[in-house]
Order: sequence, then C-alpha cells, then structure tokens
Amino acid sequence: MEGRKKYKLVIAGIKIAINMPENLELPNVGFHFEENFQDGKEDVKYEIKCESHIENPPGTLLRSIGECELYHCDHKYVYMYTFQIPGKKEMARLELSHDQTDNVLYIPQEYAQECMRYLFSMLGMELILLRHNRICMHGALVRYQGEGMIFTGPSGIGKSTQSNLWEKYEHAEILNGDRVIIQEDEQMIGHGSPYAGSSGIYRKEQAPIKAIIMLKQAKENHIERLTGIQAFKTLFPRFLVFSVDEYTETLYNMIQRIVEEVPIYLLSCRPDQEAVELVKETVFGHNCEKV
Repeated sequence: MEGRKKYKLVIAGIKIAINMPENLELPNVGFHFEENFQDGKEDVKYEIKCESHIENPPGTLLRSIGECELYHCDHKYVYMYTFQIPGKKEMARLELSHDQTDNVLYIPQEYAQECMRYLFSMLGMELILLRHNRICMHGALVRYQGEGMIFTGPSGIGKSTQSNLWEKYEHAEILNGDRVIIQEDEQMIGHGSPYAGSSGIYRKEQAPIKAIIMLKQAKENHIERLTGIQAFKTLFPRFLVFSVDEYTETLYNMIQRIVEEVPIYLLSCRPDQEAVELVKETVFGHNCEKV
C-alpha cells in the first residue's frame, strides 16, 4: 500500500485537510496557506487518489463552464476537469460529498505531478465557499490603513495597474492580485486566496472591506457611486460561481447583502496618480492620513 501524507491549510478561515500519496507535492502556493490544527478539526477533507483511467460520471450534467463540467449523481456533486499537459489534454474527477467533509479527487496516474499544478482549481471551492458564507470575486484586494478595497472589472481592465499605483503612491499592501474571497461576518471581510493569476501575489491575510471599485478605462478620471439594482447587475458578473439549485438562494442573498453593506463605485480612470487621489478622497475622505 502506498504511503500517504497530509497537508493542513487554512483558506479564508476554512480549515482544509488534504491527504495525498507521499510521492506527490503540494503546489508552492499552498505552503503560503499552511497552518497546523488538531486532527479531526478540519472543515473540509480531501483524499487525492491516482487512477490509471479517469471515467466520466453516470449522473446528470448540471453545468458546463470552460474546461469544467458539474454533475449530480449518487447523492454527491461530481466535477470533471480538463487540464492541459504538453501535447494533450487529461481529465481529473472530483467527488464532492453533500456535507463537503469527505471529498475525493481522482487524478491520472501517468501525469499525477503535472496535474497537481492545477490542484487549487480542482477542489470545487465555489460550493465549499458558499456553504461557509463566503464567495470568490475576480478582483485585486488592497489594504490601506487597515481597511480593504477591491478593484474589479473584466480581464485586462487594469486591476493590477490600479493596485500597483496604490502600492507606489500610498504604500498600500496588495493582499491578492486576482481572486478575493469575501466572507460575510459582522462586516464583509476580504481574504487573500491561493488564486493569484498573472500577478503572483497571494497572502494569507485579510481586511474589512471599505469599498469595491469597478474599473472602466477612460481619458479622464471620474468616480460615481452605484446603488441598488444597478450595483447588483454591474457586480454580479465579477463573482466566480458555479452554483447549483441547492445554493442559488444563498448565492443571490449574499451578493445582495454585499451590495447593501459595502459602497460600490464605478471608477472611469487613467493609470495615474490622480486616479489614486480621487479614490482616496471619495472612499476615505478627510479621515485619511498622508502616508
């Protein structure tokens, strides 16, 4: 019988245990989220198993987005992931139990270590997060004077650019460059995540969310507050969800509460210091200190 080893991670406050064959290695990003906790205290548990052949599930196809398909069968959700290796595509299958405590990820034996590069994209975290009153948003999380701002918008709109400007001119901290996990607590909390995109920035830190800034490229800098249905419709596409009927109400209610509790702004901007000053004055007002 092959040897096994266990990694313990905490992502956005969720305790995750991952058991895998001892010849496999956790992706480097995972070590940033390692944290020791007592055995049996995990919120979510995964077993990674290597198979010579990955079979498609017999259940009903619920959703298909890009390189991922979601099925429901035998009282569990099953994800089928397609990942690219040199010269071909391979499949992996995640079986996610309804209570999400005991989950199994099957990866191809021949390409097991190559598959592990994509581990954090194959854990079904969309449903895991919703079950724990959290949701993932496409955006960059910046912490300034202890409070967080999320810059969001379509890919290529300038999230990294605006975050870097805040780091340059205001010495703000970039906690995550691509996907922010939002936790609903007494207030909305933004967490760094293992999903950093091309930014390469991921930190296991958090900040209460002061504002969400939707970006739009423009020749002049201008900012306006979005509220109500306009804010909801503008913000909704920025959430990374792969929801099922069981969680649809939870999903919509959480986004609605984010819109109600967090100021949402549309920033039409250039990539310059003036855009930073405009956001600082609008969001933090005269209470902000010069850093």
